[in-house]
Amino acid sequence: LIMKISDHFYLQEFVPESIYKRFGNRALWFIDPRLVSIAEWIRDYFETPILVNNWHMGGNRQYSGFRPPECKVGAALSQHRYGRAMDIVIPKVPAPQVQKVIHGNFVFLKPLGLTTMEARTRTWTHLDVRQTGTGHLLLVNP
Repeated sequence: LIMKISDHFYLQEFVPESIYKRFGNRALWFIDPRLVSIAEWIRDYFETPILVNNWHMGGNRQYSGFRPPECKVGAALSQHRYGRAMDIVIPKVPAPQVQKVIHGNFVFLKPLGLTTMEARTRTWTHLDVRQTGTGHLLLVNP
């Protein structure tokens, strides 16, 4: 029942297990499609898989995409709560290097919808598509 939503990503990578069990493939409702496009661009740039959630493969990550109201991870009004954020890890690339590449290639990521990146995270990269009202990449602190 795994649902492929792009060339390299499955729906389960963007939603937690509880949401997928409850909604099945309709869990797609909770994910902003711009995130998937951004994830594809980053995967293509680095030419290696990137990790959002991996619970569906026995891993421990399930709240790196959409976070439902009952989730205790993160802030109550986080962009994750609206399906507009993801925390990514590229296993063989340090997060600061990923962030530098994203910042340096914002010209390509902006048209895909990227607006915001957390600065200074050491083990993951937070990206979101919130409305900012600016044309530049908004850097926020975790």
